[in-house]
Amino acid sequence: MRLALPEPVHHFARRMLPYSIYAFMVLYPFSVKWANFSILVMCALGLLSSSLSDKLQKVKTNKGLWLYPAYYGVLLLGTLYSEDTRYAFKILETGISFLLLPVLFATAATLDAKTLRTIGILLVTLTYGIAVYCVVQNVQDVRAEKVPLWYFFTWEYSYSHLAGHIGLHPTYFAALTLLAFFTVLLKGDYTTVQSKVLNVFILIFLFAFLILLGAKIGLLIFFAVALVLAFIYKLHSKRQLLIRIGIIVFLLVGAYNTPVIYWRFKKAVDGVLHAASGQQVGADYRTLHWRCAAGVIQESPLVGHGIGDVQEKMNDCYEDLGRLTELRNYNAHNQYLDSWAKTGLLGLVVTLLCLAYPLYRCLKVGDQLFAIFFFIFLVVCLTECFLNVQKGVTLFCFTASVYWGHLYNRPGKLTA
Repeated sequence: MRLALPEPVHHFARRMLPYSIYAFMVLYPFSVKWANFSILVMCALGLLSSSLSDKLQKVKTNKGLWLYPAYYGVLLLGTLYSEDTRYAFKILETGISFLLLPVLFATAATLDAKTLRTIGILLVTLTYGIAVYCVVQNVQDVRAEKVPLWYFFTWEYSYSHLAGHIGLHPTYFAALTLLAFFTVLLKGDYTTVQSKVLNVFILIFLFAFLILLGAKIGLLIFFAVALVLAFIYKLHSKRQLLIRIGIIVFLLVGAYNTPVIYWRFKKAVDGVLHAASGQQVGADYRTLHWRCAAGVIQESPLVGHGIGDVQEKMNDCYEDLGRLTELRNYNAHNQYLDSWAKTGLLGLVVTLLCLAYPLYRCLKVGDQLFAIFFFIFLVVCLTECFLNVQKGVTLFCFTASVYWGHLYNRPGKLTA
């Protein structure tokens, strides 16, 4: 006798599932705790929204879904040979979305076009709204004479304080801003004069905010994607290509000559040059993180050190460099090096597949928007351990779940 839930339960879960998604999107920028709670609700509704046979059929169709439980399985494996089990279990707790969200949400009853369109609208509206809020709060700080006006355009102030009013790290805020920007650019409504003016205004504001935010990797991603789109997006003549490249060069020159960006990049370049010449004083922090991570990997390149023990080894390296006071408990600031150090080659391969395989599928079926989304995650992981913190894990797993479960092989449906 087969156990099956009554249809009213499935119907209720299908009706409520979109609201749990909207709740996550609203809560994500402000509260990790409540965003995680909304994910649990989303998983429960996803589980109840369709029968087990339907879920199994979706899993068979979308084999990419297996990557995310596999990633969590590698973390579990890395726990077995960790001496610091307390820290290891903390990492397992952070990564629980890999085990639950993609499988339960992506195998739920397919979301309709209206819900998918609302997801895109919420992404843009919320990102724009919190960016405006952060700018206004900083302007009020200037008006209240808490800081002089010129501080607003210096990298030390802008990078740390512009996003500080909502507690979102600048690099993660930059990733969210990029997602919103390219959603408007590629899927925005440009059929009327009013919609064109509105969308262009949003694009200009988000770009200006990205400049003020000063996240280097975010700006590099922006200009790399913009240059590719200039070549491939509705190109009708060489003149159009030259105009588009000219606009990108103009934006690039303008961005570089903004004090926030100039000093952010100058400090990074100077730090790399110091590190390359063997000088520890003045070396860029990320260069030191990567150097120590590489040294930890060399000690056990095949199986790693376990997910709980790498941080202590990183601290030992910082101490050997005489920089422990400054760098204590800083991670590798590179997801690939971090995964390799913790779980060896297997962890590195699975991490790369989780990030690169959906990008490959997007490019294969011509889904430009989600290709950009996964490219953003792939590149951000070069300078951040994006999948080690809740803000990164939840954003990536949510995006992957939407794609594999509801947009797989159906490019453009987000705004259908």
